[in-house]
Amino acid sequence: MSNSDSKINFDVNVSGSYVVLGEVKSVALPEIVNSALDNTNYSSGGWKEKISSELKEIPPFTTVINFNTSASSLIGDVINGTKKNFRIGYPNSTTWSFDGIVTRFKPMDSDASSPNVLRATLTVEPSGSPLIA
Repeated sequence: MSNSDSKINFDVNVSGSYVVLGEVKSVALPEIVNSALDNTNYSSGGWKEKISSELKEIPPFTTVINFNTSASSLIGDVINGTKKNFRIGYPNSTTWSFDGIVTRFKPMDSDASSPNVLRATLTVEPSGSPLIA
């Protein structure tokens, strides 16, 4: 496996094509949630009953990336609340594409062993349904 095959990339769609924002160093992988609602009533026989809310979501998640200069545009996106289309590319060629808003961009301290690497923590608030391919 080549070095590029072992990386998780975090991309953003700019004018119809994806631009790599940086190599993912760590990510709290997004999850899909379909919350259950309590449907307990007098005929439940003393047992709680649950039903699907049918309202699915991807909760906010945080990722740490080694970013390139394309990522610096995210600072303006945080300030403006810009919704963008993001994609996470996994080493097995699976991708998750989704709309989202970057709600936090936090540059991290430089590592003395590799001072030229710029690292940041991003918090992304997904919106709508993901495309998993």
